[in-house]
Amino acid sequence: MLKKVFAATAVLGVMLFSTSAFAAVRGTDAIEAAKTKLPENIVVLGYDEGQDTAIVNFRNPDDLFDYAVEVSLETGKVLKMHMEGASIHGSTIMTKSFEDIEALILAEYPDAQEIIITTGQDGNNTYYDAVFVTGEFAAEAKINPVTGAFSEREYVFF
Repeated sequence: MLKKVFAATAVLGVMLFSTSAFAAVRGTDAIEAAKTKLPENIVVLGYDEGQDTAIVNFRNPDDLFDYAVEVSLETGKVLKMHMEGASIHGSTIMTKSFEDIEALILAEYPDAQEIIITTGQDGNNTYYDAVFVTGEFAAEAKINPVTGAFSEREYVFF
């Protein structure tokens, strides 16, 4: 019995060591991988490393968008990115139509396809919620119905 416990502990130890020893990306490498998807003047706010992924937080001082970028520690590939701006998601009035929002999406993402636009509520404020696919990622965006500003975006990279 003691031999089985010792053997199981040894196997677990080897697995833990091999996972951390063979991870391809750590620290500054994960930050640099995340920066490949962001504007040049981005400022690093924080870094949190999990077992398989790292989350790197940034802010763009020009537009005050905050970014949370998830990077695979095994491959160094950016898996997911969440962006949130300083603008309010919605409004109590709506001046932009569904067609206007689709045109805004296509202006920002010319290769966007499978565009689905719905409305959402945040308290009394209504906003447009759009999902679409590009050649690089699947996206979801919240868009202000008066200004047409993207207040929040999330990309899941292929």
